[in-house]
Amino acid sequence: FRSMLNNSLNGARDYADWLGIDPDRIQTLYNGFVFDELRARADPTLSGKIRGQLGAGREDVVIGGVMRCSFEKRPDLWTDAVIALAECDPRIRGLLVGEGPMRAELQARVEAQDLAGRIQFVGRQTPIEPWMRAMDILFLSSVTEGLPNVLIEAQALGVAVATMRVGGAPETVRENETAL
Repeated sequence: FRSMLNNSLNGARDYADWLGIDPDRIQTLYNGFVFDELRARADPTLSGKIRGQLGAGREDVVIGGVMRCSFEKRPDLWTDAVIALAECDPRIRGLLVGEGPMRAELQARVEAQDLAGRIQFVGRQTPIEPWMRAMDILFLSSVTEGLPNVLIEAQALGVAVATMRVGGAPETVRENETAL
């Protein structure tokens, strides 16, 4: 083969190492987005209703997550972080959008801490944009990633992001400027 494509620099380096080839043979082509359409789907009225369902007022902080509830996304880390913050500050609310094999276990953990009214797992949602816009910050807790579209989408909607330094995640943000 003459060259390959990957959607992140980190992914390209990983493939080059794995295949034992010159990294210059793998080009990076980032994912494309139509930001106007993404923003058009982010109905602010629906986002306000979602915040209301969480019991989140103007002074409250909604820490969100959009992920599959499975090992590689570390939803247990997301859950533990939101529980710890909620126990320290009554203004904290949690909103996790996504399905997966760990969801029931995580919900039980939240219920055991008597925080089910403040930390909610709402499953898969379509369109996702109103749910993301209802968040004050989106925390991506993954142990591994390619190029996480969710970080790009959240920032396009004006939602602050916090992420782990994994895979292509650092390529989607400017550390300490657009994200932590």
